[in-house]
Amino acid sequence: METIEAIKCAEDKVLDVYEWAENRYCRRLDLPQLRFDLRGLTAGLAYPVRNLIRLNLDLLRANPEDFIEETVPHEAAHLLTWAINGLKAKPHGAEWKGIMRDMGREPVVCHTYAASRVRGRIRKVFYYACDCAGDNHTFTVIRHKRAAAGMRYRCATCKVAVRYVGVGVQLLF
Repeated sequence: METIEAIKCAEDKVLDVYEWAENRYCRRLDLPQLRFDLRGLTAGLAYPVRNLIRLNLDLLRANPEDFIEETVPHEAAHLLTWAINGLKAKPHGAEWKGIMRDMGREPVVCHTYAASRVRGRIRKVFYYACDCAGDNHTFTVIRHKRAAAGMRYRCATCKVAVRYVGVGVQLLF
């Protein structure tokens, strides 16, 4: 399925789910904003305060039918749960499961998509060394900035202060 067609199908599914929900629960519901910017293995995320659903375009393109029929309603059900029951409702709790069943869907928490073709994210890492034989310590950006600002870190094994040796990247999934 082409990217534009997949996005249009996902948007149409959200419209269908919200039309169904307005009729089922007899109340007006604001349509959420959709973004297709997730990467890695996460298929979708719902943000109730922002009324936003983020979807993984790579997984949508790789699994269009199942993604549109299962993942999109799954994420919409999260926002509907919070809109109807309040923000104290648990993300995969009884209220969410009830809405999923009302939609005629099994309340499955995790997807089973093959994700080998999905692009990973790249994270910058900073390498530090100590006196241990060939041991490098990997710092995140936050820890590296703290070290650069003067915070001292010591190796748990040799107790020597670590020193910066270089930067690299890690592929995350």
